[in-house]
Amino acid sequence: MGWGRGLIENSQTLGALKHEGDGKTPAGIFELGTTFGYDAGPPAGSRMPYKQATDHDYFVDDVSSSDYNKWVTLDPELNKPHEHWQSFEEMRRQDDLYSLGIVVEHNMNPVVAGSGSAIFLHLWQEYGRGTSGCVSMSRENMSRLLSWLDPCKNALLFQLPCQDDAIEQLRRARVSPDS
Repeated sequence: MGWGRGLIENSQTLGALKHEGDGKTPAGIFELGTTFGYDAGPPAGSRMPYKQATDHDYFVDDVSSSDYNKWVTLDPELNKPHEHWQSFEEMRRQDDLYSLGIVVEHNMNPVVAGSGSAIFLHLWQEYGRGTSGCVSMSRENMSRLLSWLDPCKNALLFQLPCQDDAIEQLRRARVSPDS
């Protein structure tokens, strides 16, 4: 893990930071954003905002782009992502990992190029297999989470590194006044 950009101010004082392409999951406290999936609508019981991921949807991780760390939908007639960005995540993947997911509000307000992008809670390939920085889980657990989340209650994602003083560091850190 590397300390990410979420609701904790001055996370750089807590230890190693999350950077683009480091393969680390961001540590900290984060809001949960839009849920997404391949179906036209959210799964039964989900109350969170939902966006269908199509073959024209991308999450941009090109640090030189003004679209960095944003979900962008290209015009179907001009769906040539390599003409727009050097690096991006296809939101409709062949392996179905994004058939259900949630955007983690990491490095969103404001976006800082190079501080990490495209962080999601999404489906896993198999138990125990890592990701490139996201958090993955079984379809059963994702469905349970989506039916549990209530947008009116502002649930937060807490992620901490395995170190003895991580909770104490978090207690000493300032949480953003906007939270």
